[in-house]
Amino acid sequence: MTAPFVLSGLPLIIVGLVIIAHQRNKIQRCVAVTTGWVIDYKYGNDCVCPILDYQANGRNYKITRKFRGIITTAKITPTNPYVDSGAYVSDKDVLHLKAGMVTNYRAMAERLWPKGTAMPVYYDPENPSRAFAQRIPNYTPILAIILLAIGAVELAAAFAIGIALTFL
Repeated sequence: MTAPFVLSGLPLIIVGLVIIAHQRNKIQRCVAVTTGWVIDYKYGNDCVCPILDYQANGRNYKITRKFRGIITTAKITPTNPYVDSGAYVSDKDVLHLKAGMVTNYRAMAERLWPKGTAMPVYYDPENPSRAFAQRIPNYTPILAIILLAIGAVELAAAFAIGIALTFL
């Protein structure tokens, strides 16, 4: 009866730990720094992220700037349905966006990171395509936290069911 919880909980914990190990490995390897230049923007899921072009070992690479999180605040008013400003990045590396009935993410992106803006790019000298734009993350990926939590709950449930069954 506890086998399904154990069989689904352990793989989730293992995958969460692999994600954490992968990010730590990437952080340890990204020791070289170069300058990247904003060339475009990526849009999707209420997000706008700058795309940078950088050069390492004589070759050009592209990287999309990622954030720790994204918070979108919606303010819908019939008198002013258009929103094209108010975006910022907090000290905790969270992108804050303001949205309305009609939101111009391109204008927000161009205000935050005009094309041609310089940003540091931290990359792995052995594999320059492995990189971080603007900053090296100092947090655990949210996906890893979620997988570890769900896996731990499932293992705890298996343990609790096992104990309950011994007293029946």
